[in-house]
Amino acid sequence: MRCWVTIALSLVLVGPAVAAPPWEQISDDDGIVVWQREVPETSLVEFRGRGLVKAPLKKILAVLRDQKRKTE
Repeated sequence: MRCWVTIALSLVLVGPAVAAPPWEQISDDDGIVVWQREVPETSLVEFRGRGLVKAPLKKILAVLRDQKRKTE
């Protein structure tokens, strides 16, 4: 039963991604690569990043949650 649920969820989650526009790389600085793409039928822009951060997970989460400095 779990197998079928996993397969069904995979198809639901992967299906919409096929129709999304391609990712556009916008930055590659200090080993951190950032991409963006528009979300169809909205004014939103998605982004994703990849890099290696040598820090404890708690510190990384604290930085991500810091609303006062979120644009830095």
